[in-house]
Amino acid sequence: MPEHEFSSKQNAAINSLREKILHISLLHFSVAGLLLWNSFMGTVQPRAVAMSFSGIAVTIFVVLGVLFLRPLNNLKRVVTTAGEDITQMMIAMDDLRIAYAAAAIVYAVASLTLAGWVSILIMR
Repeated sequence: MPEHEFSSKQNAAINSLREKILHISLLHFSVAGLLLWNSFMGTVQPRAVAMSFSGIAVTIFVVLGVLFLRPLNNLKRVVTTAGEDITQMMIAMDDLRIAYAAAAIVYAVASLTLAGWVSILIMR
């Protein structure tokens, strides 16, 4: 049974989505770079604590950047190949689901941590 093939208009929409996901990935890599740069500038004291925290944060943002890169090849194959559109789309959706789940966990923990810090500052 032949698979569904997306139309050129649908392929354009998929390619546009692919570009937006790439921007999200690049944003995570940029944040990782800024955190790394900030950790070496020594703007936070004590330096050892800042380096440890920055190392963890950089790793998390690099992992998120990689996770958002994973579906891009499959989305490209949806647009550029014939006969495998649905299969490639489903693989891309699985990878994208994992990336967004990881990002949701990271941002939820970051939000709760920030809220905790703010509440500690307010209570002082």
